[in-house]
Amino acid sequence: MDRFHLKPIRIGYLPLWIALALFTLVPQLGLGSNRCSDLFQNETIQTRALSTEELFEQMNSRGKSLGFKLKKINSAPNERLLYRIINGETVKIGRLFLLDVDLLFEWKSAEHHQRWITNGKIDRLEMNEIIKITNPFYQVGKGYYVSTNPNDSISYGTHLTVFENSVPLVLLTPDKAKYTQTEEQLHAYRDLGISGAMNHDTWLSVYNEIHLSKAVTMNAAHYAKIRKSKNQLYTNFLYAESVMKANVFSPDLIKKVSATMAANQKPSPRDIEMLSAEIVLSSTDFLKELKESPYGAEIFKLIILDLVDVEVYVVINKIEKSLNPADAVDLADYLNELKTLVPQY
Repeated sequence: MDRFHLKPIRIGYLPLWIALALFTLVPQLGLGSNRCSDLFQNETIQTRALSTEELFEQMNSRGKSLGFKLKKINSAPNERLLYRIINGETVKIGRLFLLDVDLLFEWKSAEHHQRWITNGKIDRLEMNEIIKITNPFYQVGKGYYVSTNPNDSISYGTHLTVFENSVPLVLLTPDKAKYTQTEEQLHAYRDLGISGAMNHDTWLSVYNEIHLSKAVTMNAAHYAKIRKSKNQLYTNFLYAESVMKANVFSPDLIKKVSATMAANQKPSPRDIEMLSAEIVLSSTDFLKELKESPYGAEIFKLIILDLVDVEVYVVINKIEKSLNPADAVDLADYLNELKTLVPQY
């Protein structure tokens, strides 16, 4: 029996035992021969707390072990040239720059959209499969294509997926003469801290999934941000199937603004923007709730002053398509007033 008796492990040997356990466990998890960096797939050196200089310094430090070097550009202090040592030769890969945006957009089919909404994100395993794909039509090679513009990929589908992004993107503008893409290279770019590639005003190819880690349908807060730039309010965007069928609003904002007006105060510009976004995305249900407020008529006047013509058309269209006979009577005043605002009616 003594030979089966486990003797106490001496404290001095503990680090060795831990190392041995990790050495045994990592291959079983499929991490040893793949990429140890996958253990830290949620880590990123990008953060809004760092300055551009600090961020690039961290990347340059990390790059030494990966065979990369960043070089300052005197004429563009917020950019860097990226080099990689390949077979003893220092090769220019391209330029790096930062893009700090909160939202990334993709229009695709209802099925494609629903897949990401159900998953809630694109994770590391999914991204590893995505960057295996080669397509001759890709402008900047492998990766997952999204846009900073909510409208310019609308021809690719009826449904809009919004990716909420919380950290700056470090993007590569490739030097096409020397730039090639293998899986190994993209893994190395990602390990360095590069988010993706971009050579278009709005479209980019992402291969760091941290920027796609929250996939959602468009809500009123998203639309409030979009509509601040009036030139993005294209008719085909607002009349898209997913927007026309949207019914996204909360009665809380109407109650909040009503309470503000009851206290003889003016609603904030932000509240008016959110009300305008909600009436576009919800329309009938929003107006039914508004009618219950003792300040509904006054709030409505503030909203219609904020709407642009195409938004008014959409609100009218959504109301007319969704009205039942009772709603038609109940909301007739609102609908008629909206129709006086645009020439078609």
